[in-house]
Amino acid sequence: MEVEYSIRTVRELEELFLHQKILQPLRIRQYDPGTELTYEVKGIVPARTGRIKLEVERFVGGGYAGQVYRVKALIKAKVDVVFFMFSSF
Repeated sequence: MEVEYSIRTVRELEELFLHQKILQPLRIRQYDPGTELTYEVKGIVPARTGRIKLEVERFVGGGYAGQVYRVKALIKAKVDVVFFMFSSF
């Protein structure tokens, strides 16, 4: 019997884990479509800070360097910075 992967079940389990107040952080191995991610960003030139909110559209692939996702920006803003450095939020 084949078991189907359920994004809803995974999200319910994540919520249960977070409510337990466990000191060990939850390690996400892969993000599912529809997952919203928020990051603190800092420009190189000019060195301004801000936030960016993204929604995962699909998993593209992965390998030695990490995971690659197609995402869309949920907050539209004028960006006059060439490069960003991301850190998880």
